[in-house]
Amino acid sequence: MSQPARILAVDDEDDILFTIQQALQPEGYEVALAHSPAEALDSLEQAPPSLMLLDIRMGDQETAGVDLLARLRERGSDVTVIIISAMGQVDLAVKCMKLGAYDFLAKPFDITELKVTVANALRTRKLQDEVDRLRGLVEKRGLEGLRGESPAMRSVAGLIRRVAGHDITVLITGESGTGKEVVAEAIHGESRRADKPFVSIDCTAIPEHLVESELFGFEKGAFTGAAERKLGRFELANGGTLFLDEVGNLPLPVQMKLLRVLQERRLTRLGGKASLPIDVRVVVATNADLHKLIAQGSFREDLFYRLNEFIIALPPLREREGDVELLARHFLTRFNSQFGRQVPGFSPEARQALLDHPWPGNVRELQSVVKRAVILAAEGPVLLEHLPAELTGASHPALEPAAAPPEPGLAPAAAASEEAPGEALSLKEVTARAVQRLEKEMIAQALKSCRWNKVKAAKQLKIDYKTLYNKMREYEIK
Repeated sequence: MSQPARILAVDDEDDILFTIQQALQPEGYEVALAHSPAEALDSLEQAPPSLMLLDIRMGDQETAGVDLLARLRERGSDVTVIIISAMGQVDLAVKCMKLGAYDFLAKPFDITELKVTVANALRTRKLQDEVDRLRGLVEKRGLEGLRGESPAMRSVAGLIRRVAGHDITVLITGESGTGKEVVAEAIHGESRRADKPFVSIDCTAIPEHLVESELFGFEKGAFTGAAERKLGRFELANGGTLFLDEVGNLPLPVQMKLLRVLQERRLTRLGGKASLPIDVRVVVATNADLHKLIAQGSFREDLFYRLNEFIIALPPLREREGDVELLARHFLTRFNSQFGRQVPGFSPEARQALLDHPWPGNVRELQSVVKRAVILAAEGPVLLEHLPAELTGASHPALEPAAAPPEPGLAPAAAASEEAPGEALSLKEVTARAVQRLEKEMIAQALKSCRWNKVKAAKQLKIDYKTLYNKMREYEIK
């Protein structure tokens, strides 16, 4: 039984929200209510909806809905939105349509019109998701989605070919942003399960108390709010591949249940009694040292050896000689197509800056840099000025930490070399360390300013929660 579509209605008028809820719940939808943009954002973070009904004006804010929609689009959210507008707000409704809203309803709206518009929007979204899924299969199937000509990546491709045909568990290791999910998709695409589902779950993105139900599903009435049976990711991936990203973050009780499922090839839903057979190939990934987690008591040793049937270690981008330029051209082509641009390439100076950068964020960082450059360059080649300051050495005063005075009796040159006495550092290594120090300071400042609320800090830094979590662990920010 499939999970009902979740609809989030955002309006400051209680009677409108009540009308929407009473009209749509009998149709089988799960309806969540929010009285303000702030409540809507909280609800979106807890459980992303299939569709949002959004009022343009709320309280004294004439454009509250428009501003919220613009903010969501800036954050990369592609949630389907139906605008609710009063008479005289047509211009604002049109602005919302330009921001990607599916349709708009004028107050007072007809209940039948509401139901039909919602059903059409959900049907359109389902079709689009299926098109995207099929396009992804075409673009990423097997090793075609794995880009890189360096010896390190040719070695990775060879390992994928060898293991893909065998139904054993694969552990993918590597720094954040190296493309572990791409490797998991390649393993799936090269296997006999290629025409079956590929289901992924990010173990850092789900609250600890929800991980078990997400993985194994639950029965109706299993806990408060469990109004219907829900299939877990294991059942959704049945016959195909389940990818567990950042498996080191699983809570210990879930680790124990995962071990049992992997050994017995059967699972029991939360609140259920029946033991169900499953046929799933499991691929896991981590950027953490699982041996350290075992020593700390936060990861089960027996689970590690169950997952450690075949290891693929992904190299960081700085060790993939020749791949930076290849990947940059690939991303340039992709974003030219996505944004309707005709950026022909990179200037010699911009190309050299890309090659000289140590890429602490790996492939994910390179992708973001090229996306930004394509937007800024518009039609001409990517120039140095289109690249972020950490690649070009340009100063951003607002981001530069105040220089600490040298210790008494210590000359500036000696202070600069104090970090690695007797060690001659290359320009690339010096740059990498400077970037890491600056990044750590920016993260610490954002966390302090947000009173250590990681969700708010991630928004302030304009990165996702998972990246912030990994960076805090990397820099040992407690």
